[in-house]
Amino acid sequence: MSPAPCPSCASTIGKDYLPGGEPVALSPSGTGLQVSVFGLLGVMAAWEEGVEVNVLGLTFGVAVKRPALKLPAVGRLGMP
Repeated sequence: MSPAPCPSCASTIGKDYLPGGEPVALSPSGTGLQVSVFGLLGVMAAWEEGVEVNVLGLTFGVAVKRPALKLPAVGRLGMP
């Protein structure tokens, strides 16, 4: 099994909670920024991840690098 591309990408559990409770941090890929309120509400804009809004663990978004719509329970709808 190959390692995860980054330590924070190993699991999606708690991915919206920023270490140390900081409200602003780099995105997991390091290509943008994310803002989070204790992992309950957040916004991220980055080249790799696209634009995402997180509400109580549900992620809605639009990917720009590989065009797709991101929806909870469905995942990505668009280019693979």
